[in-house]
Parts: sequence; C-alpha cells; structure tokens
Amino acid sequence: MDLDASVGSLFLGYTVSLCLYGITLSQIALFLHNHRNSSKKLKLIVWFIFIFESAQTVAISQGIWAYAVSGHAEPEVLARPTRSFGVVVYLTTVNNFFVRSVYAYRMYILRGRRPFLSLIVVALSLTVAVLAIIYGTQGVRRLPWSEGRSLSGVFYAGYSCELMSDVIITTTIVYIFARKTIRRNTFAQVLVAYALNSGLLVMICVVCSTISYITLPSSFAFLAFYLALGKLYANSLLGALNARDLIFPRASKDVPPTTAPLLTSVVVLECDDEIMTEVNESGVQTPSDELRSISQLPLARSTADGNITRGLITFQTLVRAVG
Repeated sequence: MDLDASVGSLFLGYTVSLCLYGITLSQIALFLHNHRNSSKKLKLIVWFIFIFESAQTVAISQGIWAYAVSGHAEPEVLARPTRSFGVVVYLTTVNNFFVRSVYAYRMYILRGRRPFLSLIVVALSLTVAVLAIIYGTQGVRRLPWSEGRSLSGVFYAGYSCELMSDVIITTTIVYIFARKTIRRNTFAQVLVAYALNSGLLVMICVVCSTISYITLPSSFAFLAFYLALGKLYANSLLGALNARDLIFPRASKDVPPTTAPLLTSVVVLECDDEIMTEVNESGVQTPSDELRSISQLPLARSTADGNITRGLITFQTLVRAVG
C-alpha cells in the first residue's frame, strides 16, 4: 500500500477535521453567547452536537495514533482498519442523522406543516444510517480493507441516499427563502450564505469521497473526505442557527440582532484625541461636535441585513471627521 496515498491522505483529512472541529466549537460558543434566551430544545440540539463531535474527534485521534505511533514502521497494520474508525462511522452516522432530522423538521415548519418532503428526508436518512452501520461494522470487526471492497455496493447506496437527502434539503430551504425574499439587492449575498449553511459543502464532500473511492481504491483518500463530512454537517446546522437573524430578520424593528452578521465586518478607525473630545470652559473634556452629532442621528436601516443599526452613518461621519 502506498504510504503517501494512505497515511498522507489520512493526515490531511485529520488536519481538516481538526480545523472544522475548531470552527464547530466557535459556532457553539457564538450561539450560547448570543442566544442565551433561546429555547431549551435549541440548546439541547447544540449540546448534543458538541458531545458527538467531541467524541468523534477523540475516536479519530485514537485511530490516527494506532496507525502513526503504535504501528510505526509496520506497514502491515494499514491492511486493517482500527476499531476506532468503526466507532467513528457509528458516531458520524448518529450525528448526521440527527442533523438531517432537524433540517427535516425545519422544512416541515417552513412548508406550512406539509410533511411529504420531510418524510422523504427522514426515510433516506434512516437508509443511510442502516447502510453506514453495516459498513462501519467492518472496522469494529477489523476486517481487512480488501474484504471491505465486497461492501462497495453498500458504500455507493449509502452515499447516493445521502446525496439525495442533501439535495432535497438544500434546494427546498433555498426555494422557500427565495419565495420569501422581497429586497433584490440583498438576495445574492444572503442566498449564497444560506446555501452554504444548508449543505452545499456537504454535497461537494460526498461527491469527492465517492470519486476518490472509485478512482483511488488502494488509498485512504475517501476516508479523508469522510472524516470531514461529519464536521461539515454539524457546522452546516450551527451556521444556519447563528445566521437566522440575517436570513429572516426579526419582525420587531426595536429589537437588536442577537446573532453575528455573516459576510460583514467591523471597521475601527484611529483618530486624534481632539477629534473625539473637546475641552469646555471648566476644563472638562466632553464629546466633540462630531460624536454628539452621531449620537443624535436617527436610526437607519442597514442595507446588508435589514436590521436596525447606526453603523453606516457612524462610519460615514467618522470618515468626514478624520478627513
């Protein structure tokens, strides 16, 4: 077995998986910080994802350790999967099924409680779960990779069902959003953000893993993509939860957004102290005219996400002050 195509691919997949796990932790921290008043159900969903993603990362690390450290200079150990990779398949299967079920419920609510497409997604997800458990048993029983090729039909069927469910989820939610969109100037930005959060990257990963399994049968390239797949599912759902106020702004204009805006940034300007303050007759520093004018400006609607903000006016006024 080619070490570059096996251990090298595995390390690349492991590195990407760790990076995505870091993003997952950031998304979870962002959600818990900005959504302290969210329902217990949403918080349970987030904590469930955290537990399974952490357990999956530990199992992946143990499998890499078995190959790279315990089996160092013993290429024959690569002929069989470690039990940890079988556990990874089980954990990823449960986590992915959970995420797709949440999406199916969202579709059910957004489509006016019409269950047809949601039931299809759940049925496909159950099929994927059963096939994945069958394939993952190969790792738990430590069957050689060569014997695992006899389960290639299970592999193809599982990924086909997975891809179909992801296509249904992504196209349905984006279509629902497109029907609700009124302002055309923000359509492209928000549509791209929501498509990414709804599973587009997951579909690309599934396709790449399938192509690798077919074209590189003696490598672990397909496994490298699979290690990142579960993390992409988790980040897909967490990203959608954190972007809710951007996609569907709050009905109340007086409530500030509680989620971090996507595709936007904060600009901090440095300027001289005399621009920021001025000294009155008593020798006390007070805000300058420029800053007082900022505080007296009426609220303006942001062209980025429809939330109420002073950001654009503040930025323009400060630029004039610095100039």
